[in-house]
Amino acid sequence: MSLLVALLLSGTSVELDPAWQPVADPKALFAAGNIQCHEPDLQNRTCRAMSWYSPEPGGGMRFRMVSALSNQHGLAIAYSGTMRWQGSSICFVLDDAVLDRSHLVGMAAPHARVTDKRFSLYFREKVLQAYGNRNICDHVYQHRDTGDYLNIGTVDGEFAGEMMRGFSIIDAKSGYRLRAAND
Repeated sequence: MSLLVALLLSGTSVELDPAWQPVADPKALFAAGNIQCHEPDLQNRTCRAMSWYSPEPGGGMRFRMVSALSNQHGLAIAYSGTMRWQGSSICFVLDDAVLDRSHLVGMAAPHARVTDKRFSLYFREKVLQAYGNRNICDHVYQHRDTGDYLNIGTVDGEFAGEMMRGFSIIDAKSGYRLRAAND
């Protein structure tokens, strides 16, 4: 049986199993030193993306994310910016400033920059079409039985299914690496 969970934004709703409960104060999860491992494969110690966070003056959160694009080509995208808390959700606007700090990198740490501008221009164009200058928020849930975490993404207050993903919190020294999901 599922429960209709109403996100407190513009009447947005998504159907979730009742075992998924909103995390009342996810700030501790995103404390400095923790890595958010998006779409983790715990057995193979891989993440589809990794995010690092650090507190900003005024209560915001600085983030840096590296997201795997292609295992075959060893490419990832790195970007950074400042997020702000809206209640128990963490949000940012994907604007030119964030995209100006984004660049293609190699998937292996330390994620060296890729100098081929064609990839960067293509990525920027696609991201701007989909999310440019829009308010993007993550609403964090935890499964009461398994302890697993889930981000439910919204764009301008509307449910964004492509942003719904599981994650784990891992230690920086745990040896996880990036791996694209469908490559």
